Amino acid sequence: AAVQCWQNGNYSLEDGNGQTKTFNVNKLAPPVNLDSNWVVDFDPNWGAPPEIKMPNLKSWTDHENDGIKFYSGSGFYHKNIDISAAWLEKGRSVYLDLGDVREVAEIVVNGHSAGVLWKPPFRAEITSLLKPGVNTLKIQVINLWINRLTGDSKLPDDQKYTRTNIRSDGSTAMVKAEPWHIIPAGLLGPVRLIPSLKIHVRD
Repeated sequence: AAVQCWQNGNYSLEDGNGQTKTFNVNKLAPPVNLDSNWVVDFDPNWGAPPEIKMPNLKSWTDHENDGIKFYSGSGFYHKNIDISAAWLEKGRSVYLDLGDVREVAEIVVNGHSAGVLWKPPFRAEITSLLKPGVNTLKIQVINLWINRLTGDSKLPDDQKYTRTNIRSDGSTAMVKAEPWHIIPAGLLGPVRLIPSLKIHVRD
């Protein structure tokens, strides 16, 4: 049998016959936190600057720049990461866990997609896309339109980025709803590289 292990420690397995197998894992490195020093690109046609430096991850809605605070669309987070050759040895795997994402993310490693993530856990295996040494990491995050619509509701018509016939207070003739408001957006983290090890347990 093969067991995927995510942390060091003593393990005990019981098979269908009640036989117990024990083993120890002590060579896994701890997860690496990637929350700091990102560069984020935006589409300036939707109000945000083309690029910002983000020393620490936070919601776009917490940014002091209104173009980012009310931004809706794609944000591209990118940075380089260094991978030890030991992490890529036979039987080992590396996962990228994005933590909290608002709302959808695509992971791209060294120019190759590791897939689109649209619900928790926002995690993907990236082993086959990595190489020892420096690797490029890009994460595209797309949020909801409500933030740009909310920002536009406060602007004169000639400065709006969007057009809609829906009332900003959310109400209709039949329904009373809450007024529009911004909601958290972007890559919130914590973002972690998580090594794992497959152990083959003999019968």
